[in-house]
Amino acid sequence: MKDGSALLPDNAFNGIDFSLPFYLRDHRWYFGTHNPVSLSIKEI
Repeated sequence: MKDGSALLPDNAFNGIDFSLPFYLRDHRWYFGTHNPVSLSIKEI
């Protein structure tokens, strides 16, 4: 996700960048096991 947003009852998060590394091996998906998950939020 790049430059996303989330609206909550009391807050709004803007400028969300989220990266979840993944790969496929032997017909099975693997998520975030070799590289870290990345999250940044520009504004709350």
